[in-house]
Amino acid sequence: MKIQPFCVGIDDGDMAQLERLVHCQRISGSSELVQEYEAGLARYFGVQYALAFSSGTAAIHGALAALGIGPGDEVIVPPTAPVMSALPVLHQNAIPVFVDVAPARFDIDLADLERKLSPRTKAVLCVPMWGYPMNVDGVVQLCSARGVPVVEDVSQATGASVNGRKLGTHGAIGCASTHERKLICTGEGGFTLTDDASLAERMREFQRYGMVCRTGEAWDRIKNRAGYVLGWNYKINAFTAAVGISQLGKLDAKIATRRRNAQRIAARLADCAGVSPYALRPGDAANHYALVLHLTPGGGRSAAAFAARLKAAGIPSDTLEYDYRPLYEYPLFQGERGYGESNCPFCCPRYQQQYKTDVCGNAEAFMASILTLPTHEGLTEAQLEYMCETFRKVHAGF
Repeated sequence: MKIQPFCVGIDDGDMAQLERLVHCQRISGSSELVQEYEAGLARYFGVQYALAFSSGTAAIHGALAALGIGPGDEVIVPPTAPVMSALPVLHQNAIPVFVDVAPARFDIDLADLERKLSPRTKAVLCVPMWGYPMNVDGVVQLCSARGVPVVEDVSQATGASVNGRKLGTHGAIGCASTHERKLICTGEGGFTLTDDASLAERMREFQRYGMVCRTGEAWDRIKNRAGYVLGWNYKINAFTAAVGISQLGKLDAKIATRRRNAQRIAARLADCAGVSPYALRPGDAANHYALVLHLTPGGGRSAAAFAARLKAAGIPSDTLEYDYRPLYEYPLFQGERGYGESNCPFCCPRYQQQYKTDVCGNAEAFMASILTLPTHEGLTEAQLEYMCETFRKVHAGF
């Protein structure tokens, strides 16, 4: 039996929503459906402003640009984040500075964060992985005292919350992806969330090739004109918005199903020695993008080897499929960029020196000790049972 790593989840309800396009006057980023989608996102997350972007990475790019991050600025990033989360830092010619995580957690180590904060720090990027909340409130509290904004990339944690407050709404800006693997699935897409009107204006400008959105006497004469402010074309179209409206309406039901599946799998594996689900703190509500399992080190056990045996039996693990390792181990973040240092626009001697001396030990140990299992709503009863039984058999012979 082969288990699919994710469920696209496009159904008749999504197709019915697409029929509304027949009656639309516009189908570009100016469509009324895009405005409706953004309003729905703002309501769901309880924020003043939501902006739909062409991808999650574009959303982060827009957030960093709105914050004024540029050449030589530092952005603190946990090395447990995926490559896509940190690419916009490089695109802004800024310097990613890696901060360690707490032992066996995705939480940012606050002591290490305090050490890494400097006058050059212009933002901290929080990236909860596989739908598990992280200590974002502690990060925000520490950074607020230093005047450093926090950007949340909740692409894998859409709908997850801490103490009843949705992730993506704790920092200055929240960012998310609506790629086909995500719980809000539009094929490609993303969005940003904020309560700050000026940040929303700047993100809107960046998203719409610099078309001026700012208010005030100095800007009124060039309102809605392009060519005065730098931007990209990061808009979505009405097709994406229509599917997004439908998908947003199903988000809570998807999360409920994934939670049930995760709980069922965890219960069936509870007696597997040395294997434990990632622990939630009181007040945490995960969306269970996937189930993260921690393998206790020792006895020659390797999470990668375990995941490889599961893959051979048709069960995917994201950690294996996506070559999960600390960000600073990828050539792109070592100053090499894959095409030689001599013509690299992002090379920074200071960053290369830091890379050589500053290893995040907790992150390395933790990332090497985990694997994931699918929990998506497309899993059948037979597939869930097969996955649990196969895991137990691999564990027994491991």
